[in-house]
Amino acid sequence: MFIIFLLFAALTENIGTKCDSDSDCKYLNSCEDDECVHKDLYPPDAVEIVGVFVVIVIAALANAGGIGGGALMVPILILIFFFDPHFAIPLS
Repeated sequence: MFIIFLLFAALTENIGTKCDSDSDCKYLNSCEDDECVHKDLYPPDAVEIVGVFVVIVIAALANAGGIGGGALMVPILILIFFFDPHFAIPLS
């Protein structure tokens, strides 16, 4: 579990950090007002289209199994969409 936490921390570490250009920010992030932020929804990237499909499948399986999908959705939103945990948790 600690390894998963470290992976989440590494993937979301530069959101909100200072930047000079888009190349200073990680994938699916852009530099706006000298700060790294998550990119806009449109145009969707290929990874985002695959991620939406994965989220729908996970939600269907969680619903069929009668469990809450949050424990499955949060890692998907963080690992595929590179969301900050602060935004991934309410979306699950």
